[in-house]
Amino acid sequence: MAFVLTYQTLTDTLIAYLERQDARLIENIPVFIMLGQRRVTRDLKILNIKKFVTGSLVTDSYVTASGSVLLAKPGDWLQTAYFNIGVTNTDGSISQVQLQMRLNEYLDSYWPIATNTGQPKYIADYEFQTFKIVPTPDNDYPYTLGYYALPPLLDDTNGVNILTSTIPEALEYACLLETATFVKDDERVPVWTDYYNKAAQAITKEDLERIQVGYTNYNH
Repeated sequence: MAFVLTYQTLTDTLIAYLERQDARLIENIPVFIMLGQRRVTRDLKILNIKKFVTGSLVTDSYVTASGSVLLAKPGDWLQTAYFNIGVTNTDGSISQVQLQMRLNEYLDSYWPIATNTGQPKYIADYEFQTFKIVPTPDNDYPYTLGYYALPPLLDDTNGVNILTSTIPEALEYACLLETATFVKDDERVPVWTDYYNKAAQAITKEDLERIQVGYTNYNH
């Protein structure tokens, strides 16, 4: 029977390679696996599917103690394609205006007084889970977020996914690289980096197209 990489076999492999049994390290294995999946999906541009989220800025956002307007990202967000808001014209029609991506520091410099309001122009990755928007909205603008999504990630309840079935070696080495970085194992970091890079380079454009088709079939 052919070997199939699963969440459990990947966990066992990481423990075997680590050659350590300290509880804190073992407890973080789910984190290593999560980070490894994000690494291969990002590095190999396996942006499996573009999704769209709509809503209203004021309704869906929340305000920090300093007055900054933050909007939560979808749980499977990987990379933003665009973020549009609907702006009402004088004739009552609505135009789609795309917010420009900038660094958070740029937003702080551009709009230092968060209590001032205006039509939003910029958006930034405030934290991994949130966007920051400036100017502070002067209206409850409707928005559309187009983004590239992660595949369903491995965990105790999801033993396999498109990554385990199509690029198991790259995934395994990516997770091992995350473990070495965590434990500051300077000798193994370049080893796993080299193995990971070679596995990633071996994946061709045709493979990526096959993965994307497989992901579509996997989710239907």
